[in-house]
This record gives sequence, C-alpha cells and structure tokens, in this order.
Amino acid sequence: MQGTHQDARLVPGTVLDSYRVVHYLASGKTGDIYEVAHTKLSRSFALKLLHPALAQSPEAVQRFLREGKVAGRLEHPNIVTMHDLGVFEGRPYLIMELLAGETLATRLGRGAMPLHDALGVALPLVAGLATAHAAGVVHRDLKPDNVMIGEFGEVYVVDWGIALQVDEGSDPARYSKPSAWVGSPAYMAPEMIEPDVALSEQTDIYLIGGMIYEMLSGQPPHSRGGRIHSEARIAA
Repeated sequence: MQGTHQDARLVPGTVLDSYRVVHYLASGKTGDIYEVAHTKLSRSFALKLLHPALAQSPEAVQRFLREGKVAGRLEHPNIVTMHDLGVFEGRPYLIMELLAGETLATRLGRGAMPLHDALGVALPLVAGLATAHAAGVVHRDLKPDNVMIGEFGEVYVVDWGIALQVDEGSDPARYSKPSAWVGSPAYMAPEMIEPDVALSEQTDIYLIGGMIYEMLSGQPPHSRGGRIHSEARIAA
C-alpha cells in the first residue's frame, strides 16, 4: 500500500473475516483501532490493525502478533481480553475487548490525582500484573498510555506488544533481554538500559511505582532529564 497509514484507514462497512467495521476510534504507534461488530454474534469488539509500513517488517509483524498471543494467555478482570487475530490484505489484526473510557495518560493530563483515586488505579493494576507474572509474563512497557480507566472506574492493562515470557521449564523469576533497548524512556527501570542485567517481574514493579509517583505528583519519574531518561533517549 502506498501513502500514509491515514490513507489506508478502513471505511465503515469494511468486513474482515467475521468482523464489520463500525467506525475508527484511534491511532497508536503500531496500528489503528476500530470498533467492529461480529457479523454473526451481534457483539462489538475493538480491532487493532497494524500500520501498512510496519506490515512490511517481519520484526514488527512478529511483535504485533506477540501482543495477541501473550494477552490471549492471560485471564484477569484488569487485563484487556484478547479474542482473536487474523490477517487482512497482508496486515495482521487483533480482536480484543472493546473498552470505553480514557487512558491514565489522559486523566493525568488534568493534573495529579488524590491518594484515594491513585490507589483505585494502582491496586487493580497490581492485581492484573500479579496474574501475568504468575503466568511467566513481564509487560515491561507499563506507562499511563497503557492503562485504561473505564467509565465506571474499571482499570485495564493494555498493549502487550513488547512483553517477555519465559520459555517452558525455565525459572519464572528471570527473563532474557534482547540486545536492543525497548520501552518508554520516561518510565524505564534502571536494568532496562544496563547491558548485562536480566529483566524480571521486579521491572514491572518499578514501572508501577513510577506511575504511582506520577499519579500523586503530576510528573513522570524521569521527566527532569536524569540518567535513565537521557541515556535511553540517546539509545532510541
């Protein structure tokens, strides 16, 4: 496909296997998100379709599909439910739970949160991550953009695209780290930029702590240009 990914957005009525596009919802770094209706079940879902340019990259496709496979293993009220995956015109897509509400990042755009409200986000977040860690999965990109707050205060962990999972039979407390740095500099844990330090569930715990700090203070943990923020930005 030619042009920008905006040019390749799906129009309402487009059918992808058993899903009909209702309307466009949002766009992220990896894909566009749509509300879709199942053509036989009368149920609505969210569909995330990989951007056309990224669909040309085997690594990007692998990372995108990993999100579906990893999240599909996890069942918890505070983790977005993954239902299906497929390919449309050479572009992979994910079918997931349709969430109504806003991201934690949007909420923090209005300023710091009272302690009670911050705990109302942090405790469900910890509960969801505990289930992931028990399944041998570390998210490693926890940040306000990847936490959804529902219309009634529900909390969901989303975007498992760079999650790591242990190999079967390995120690669930340790995770190998690829050579390339990935993550969001303003929230990265120290071990995420060290070349010889393995990642573990402790990495996610650090990232949750950073979000709690921001919820209470209104500032991300590395917003002042510290070593983690500066070095990660250079590496990126």
